[in-house]
Amino acid sequence: MASSAAGWAYGPMRTTDGGSHWSAAAPPSIPNRTPIDNEYFLDSTHAWVAETVRSAAACVSTVVPFRTADGGRTWQQAPPIPVRLADPGDYIWASPSDQDGNWFSFIDPDNGWLLVATGPAEPARSGGSPGFGRSWRAGDLYRTHDGGLTWVHVSTNPGSHPGCDLATGISFSSSSTGWIVSDCGLLTTRDGGVTWTIKAVPVTPIAAPSFSDPIHGVLLGVQGLLTTSDGGITWIKRPSPTAAVVDVVDFVSADDGWAVSFLGNDPMQAEFGLYQTTDGARSWTQANTGSLPHVPPLDYWRTKGLDAGAWGLDFVDATHGFWTLCGGPPGPCMGAGLYRTDDAGHSWTRVQERIDQA
Repeated sequence: MASSAAGWAYGPMRTTDGGSHWSAAAPPSIPNRTPIDNEYFLDSTHAWVAETVRSAAACVSTVVPFRTADGGRTWQQAPPIPVRLADPGDYIWASPSDQDGNWFSFIDPDNGWLLVATGPAEPARSGGSPGFGRSWRAGDLYRTHDGGLTWVHVSTNPGSHPGCDLATGISFSSSSTGWIVSDCGLLTTRDGGVTWTIKAVPVTPIAAPSFSDPIHGVLLGVQGLLTTSDGGITWIKRPSPTAAVVDVVDFVSADDGWAVSFLGNDPMQAEFGLYQTTDGARSWTQANTGSLPHVPPLDYWRTKGLDAGAWGLDFVDATHGFWTLCGGPPGPCMGAGLYRTDDAGHSWTRVQERIDQA
């Protein structure tokens, strides 16, 4: 969500009334399109979609980026980007149901990056199809200065070091500084993505860091949470809000943030806790658990094992936020679990969603 009223969901779909009504806002589909794409939403009007195209010789051969500056009413298509494969059967990015990877990153409506990474397919999960694995064999980083109308090649296999494999996409905090999380740790660039080095941090990163401004950021790791106030030059470990593992964090400013942690195993209860900080993760308070969203038993078992972040905790300011508690691909839940808070997460109400027909 970009505000308490306007926001996006996978599709892309768009709402202007806080999630009550959703309408299709996607770019045109291209010939030989595959079902795998990547979407990035900067604010209520600016968004990007990278569609992928198959060929007779490869599972994916081309990436075609689109951009909108008017909330999806119109889209502009950029020149296609060829995909470099180590093997014709390699996959690109992630399947639509896997939201761990962010392959776009924009710092404003004009300046952004796109990582075209390919690798071996991951074995299919029960009832599903194969997806992009946790390693990659070929990758190219592209950059735009005109809002995605043109893309320039920046580096080949960015962040490639002995023993390093790409894990969860990229993020940029300024025109020069960016981040990649790999199995060898946190990688960083200070020249806009041309060169990458390993950045030593006292945790094993789960996902690329997120920044509320160019200097204030948060990095979630297996062993806890780190914050920076100097653009990632130094990282400080902060106290965890709970003894359990923190599954997702969401910060709207240097001071205001929330964290989610799973607490128990009772399918009749919401088995997670929501915690709030107003001092940059120096201290935490627990939200009123009695009014947290309740996951019905059937929905609970259908989504059990999914990361809480995949459920979509998204605050837009210090008081207004949204929480999606439903399984399956990202997007509106259509009455199955989109909640809203107007008091910083202390109480939640369900949003009754509807898709408007074109």
